[in-house]
Parts: sequence; C-alpha cells; structure tokens
Amino acid sequence: MTNMINHVVDHQLAANTIHTVDDLALQAAWRRFLDYDTAAGFQKVSHTRIRSTIIVLGLVASVLAVASTYSGLFIDPLKTPIRVVLIFVPILSAALLTYAYQFSPSLSWVAYRIGAELVRREIYLYRMQAGDYTGLTPGQQQQLILTRLNEANKRVNKIGAPDPYLQTTTIDIPKAIAGKTDTPADDGFSALTPDEYITYRIVPQKDWYIRKARSDYANMRRGRVYGLGAAAASSAVAALGFEPIVAATTAIGVALATYMELQMYGRTFSIYHPLANQLEIELDKWSILTPEEQADPNNLSNFVKTLEDDFQAEREQWMQQAVQTQQALEQNLGKNVGGSYSGATGTAPTSSDGSQTTVTASVVNQDDSLTSVVNVQHKPAAPNPGNISGDPPVPAPPPTAVTVISTTPKLPSDSSAPSDSSAPSEGGSAAADAAIAASANTPDTSATDPTVPSSKPIIDDNASG
Repeated sequence: MTNMINHVVDHQLAANTIHTVDDLALQAAWRRFLDYDTAAGFQKVSHTRIRSTIIVLGLVASVLAVASTYSGLFIDPLKTPIRVVLIFVPILSAALLTYAYQFSPSLSWVAYRIGAELVRREIYLYRMQAGDYTGLTPGQQQQLILTRLNEANKRVNKIGAPDPYLQTTTIDIPKAIAGKTDTPADDGFSALTPDEYITYRIVPQKDWYIRKARSDYANMRRGRVYGLGAAAASSAVAALGFEPIVAATTAIGVALATYMELQMYGRTFSIYHPLANQLEIELDKWSILTPEEQADPNNLSNFVKTLEDDFQAEREQWMQQAVQTQQALEQNLGKNVGGSYSGATGTAPTSSDGSQTTVTASVVNQDDSLTSVVNVQHKPAAPNPGNISGDPPVPAPPPTAVTVISTTPKLPSDSSAPSDSSAPSEGGSAAADAAIAASANTPDTSATDPTVPSSKPIIDDNASG
C-alpha cells in the first residue's frame, strides 16, 4: 500500500513539474549538454592551436633550411641564429606532437560534440513528446530521457574521451543554458507548439547549415586558389633559374594543404547543403496540412522525429568525414615531424667551414606510452690535407651526436565503461561506429617506419562494444 501511494505521489510530482524549469530530468539533460559542449569547445581550440603551430614550425624550418644553404651579404650575418633555430624547431615540434597525442587527441572534440548533439536531440523530442516519448506518462518520459543520457555517455566513451569533462555542479541551470538554445526566445524547458518548434529549432538550424555550407565552399575555393598560386610560383622560380627556392614554395603549398585538412575546408558543404534543402522540403510538406491534420498527435510526432532524424543523420556523416580527415592529418604531421629537417629541402644546412648539422625528431606511438626521440648529429669539416711542404694532414675531430629520448605514459583508458553494443542504433550511428572501427584497423605504419605515429590510439578499444 505504501509503495502504491509513493508511486502516485511521484507520478503527480512528475506531471506537475514536467516541461518546466523544475523538471529535474530536463535539468539533468541540460547539465550533461553543458558538460559536453564546454569540453568540445575547449578541445577544439586546443586541437587547432597545437596543430597549427606544428604546421607553422614545419614551414619555418623548411624555409630556413633553404636560406642556410646559400651564402650572401644578407644571409651571412644570420647564419648562426638560423642554425640554432633549425636545431630547436624539430625538438619543439616533437614535444608539441607528443603533447597533442596524449592530451588533445584528434577525435576528442568530435566525441564531445557528438555527445552534446545527441543530448540536444533528446531534449527536443522530450519537450515535443515525439518519437519514443509519444503516449508515455510524465514519469515514463523522464525515465526515458535519463536512459538516453546514459546511452549518449556510452557513445562518447566509445569514440574516446581522454580528459575529465564533468563540470562543477551548476545550481541555476536555466540561467546557465541562456544562449545555448537555437533561439534566445526559447527558455529550453517549456513545452513547444508546432509553430514554436519550427521557429525556435528548425528555421535557425536550417539557416545555420546554409551559412556554413557557403562558408566552407568559399574557404575551400580560396585555399585551392592559394595552392595553385604556390604551384605556379614553384614553376616560375624554377624556370628563372632559382631551383633552390622551389623547396620553399613547395613547403608553403604543403603547409597550406595541411591547414585546410585541419580546418576540414571543403568537407562539409556537401553535407550541410543537401540537408538544408531537405529541411525546406519537410517544412513545405507540413505547411500544406490542414489545421486538423497538424493537430493530430501522431502527425506531429512523426514530423518532429523525421526532422530530428535528419539532424542525426547529418551528424553521423559529419563524424565520418572528421574521422577520415583527422586520421590523414595526424599521419601527415607525424611524417613531417618525424623527418629530418635537414633533408626536407634535399640539401643539409652547411656552415662556411664545411661542417654540417642534422636534426631528426620522431614520435613513436606505443601501446602504453608515447616516446619522442630527438637526435642531433654534427659532422665536422673535412680534414686539412696538409701543405706543399709535406706537413702531415691535420685530423678532423670525430663526429658528435646527442640523442634525447622522452617517454610519457598514456593516460589510463576508461576500461570500466560499459559496452553499448546491445543499445539500439539511432540515426545511422552504427554506420559511423563502423567507420571508426575501420579507421582503427588502418595498417599501422609505425611497425616499419618508427617516425610515423600509429593510427590506432584514436579509438579506445576498452570502451567499445
């Protein structure tokens, strides 16, 4: 009898607070969204800054290596500083890449962004009582959204979440989410009418896709024009007899192409533009329904679920693009950092006395640690052959080499994360997870080339189903 009374009281409490600022289940959903959204923003900034710095350092090293091989009135006074910079640039690059692999993996921000968007999807389905929430009691709806939060958490762990993302307890959730909804007029808690859902959710999202598609296409076109300009400059300087400068112009083109991969220019407009078109089609279909048909709960539920499924399908396609792009980027950066900067231009920087310094930096990715190896070799000038008086040759000093090896243990993986292999797949998530699994099975070139980082640490196998 007591259990029955408690059940009735709980049901009445859920019915009185659901879709209000006092809805504890909805507060939990928004709190988890804030956790993921904050972590995604921080990791994205860190990911971009570190890799942009590595790209710039590689370009600087290539240009300086070319400059150091040719004497001239404007170069001679700077030869010693250039040689010093060429020694420290690869060391710094290797250190940055080691830090990036451990504390800012290429897919960490992707994992958090996917988690945030999964939670956002459930929030709108919950507020519209659409999809699986249709026909459920208030208490059942709250239980369902909490279950979906747990599924989103498993998905994030499966992709890979390297750092603690939970934020300290936020007391005023409604104030914290101000500006996080698609429209400032949306408080994030109230139940929405169909017109409010279209105005607050669909139209702003559709316009966002259109703006992003145009921006991505413009950036891709601009980047390719610059790349063609670098290639034309290489041909021009070679034709004019300045072949050594070709190495510098080629390095500029490579750096530009790598930066475009980092920013994913040209990778998303083909996803965003068709989706914006599809959203307009769905809105047109809804607009021609009679008021009675629009008021039908089943029609409204199907309408909302169709749109949210379209959003989810876009996110899965975007994630597959991100996986492929970031995998290629990491391998390219590993090869660039792992290569000898003296050999990047085909000629080692040589001083006026004939001595030569070579710096090789590499990052070796192992199962339990990341190891950076920096080797500095100095080859002295050739020995003096003696003079015509028959003096014996002066022996040259022996070559010197210094190797610095730094091993950093990897952070422990979340091996206790439960498997979500039995969870139902939503909106094409199985296809995206298959893409991640395929990328994790990419042949590991580090087995034959220690300068190329392994392509496997992006996915935490212990957290996958």
